[in-house]
Amino acid sequence: MEKTKQNILQLFWLVLFFVLAVILFGAWLANGSFSYSVFIVGVVIAGWLGVFAGAYYALGKVQASLYKFKYIILAAFLGVLALVYGAMAVPLQQTLVGDLGDIYKGAVIWTVQGNSEAFESFRTYFYVYPNNLGLFVVLQGLFRLLYRFGAENFYFAAVALNIVSILAGVLFLFLYVDETYGTRKAVFALVLFAGYLPMYFFSSVFYTDTMCFAFLPAVLYINKKAGACKNTKKRILLYAVMALTAALGYQIKPTVYIVTMAVLLETLFTEGIKPLCTKLVCFAVALAAINMLLNVYIYDVEKFADRAAMQENAIPATHWIMMGLNADGD
Repeated sequence: MEKTKQNILQLFWLVLFFVLAVILFGAWLANGSFSYSVFIVGVVIAGWLGVFAGAYYALGKVQASLYKFKYIILAAFLGVLALVYGAMAVPLQQTLVGDLGDIYKGAVIWTVQGNSEAFESFRTYFYVYPNNLGLFVVLQGLFRLLYRFGAENFYFAAVALNIVSILAGVLFLFLYVDETYGTRKAVFALVLFAGYLPMYFFSSVFYTDTMCFAFLPAVLYINKKAGACKNTKKRILLYAVMALTAALGYQIKPTVYIVTMAVLLETLFTEGIKPLCTKLVCFAVALAAINMLLNVYIYDVEKFADRAAMQENAIPATHWIMMGLNADGD
């Protein structure tokens, strides 16, 4: 059985390497979006790979210090990242359009005017795109809390929440990698994150992709802590917390449950059937409970939308799969 597990893991890493290689060479050799020559793009790619390889090598030379000061390094990194994101949020302030515009403007109108005629166009939007109701609920909840205390700068409140979500994601990513692969790789994960340039432009884009960011590594980290827990009651409690975390993240963006699939597969191959069944039950119960409470809040308490109209007009879930498979994403 152990040999079978190792063979499956090796096959997984082989497939992952192949997929990443195809993406890399596709971006390099067959990317019509770049106006630069293949040579220049190749030099840039090689340069970045060299920087990361050098950083990983350098970290290996100071592993003892990394372990000793890892939380100071993490705190300093998060502090600098918060300052950079906060500084960039002002020049990157934008007029919100599309899905994010409808979610944000709808939340502002509901906060200020309540269930008014001005909200009707946004209610119609949610009939077609109910998948964005989760983010709307979060934003209007934040805005109403601030509005009660006289604050009305809703845009930067949403930006601040978005930055907190990203920083929390980095925190849980570090903790998970440190717990699983060691401090050197955890610090290297911070280096990789620092080198991922698009993230510096996401602070002002508080859409579902970044607002659910913290939930992904949090699920992995809690699962890791649960696996190391010897006390059965505490382990099951951690399973429940993990399931609730995944279910809450799912309400903002359903792709969070891809991580739960990874957790369940890992459990099957490393822990066995009994822990797998326990986690399955926890995930199912948590998702059902959160869905039920959120639906009651949306459709019965606040009446953001009408169930019947939503069921009649909502884009089917298969649309998002088809959109992802289409070359231009439409």
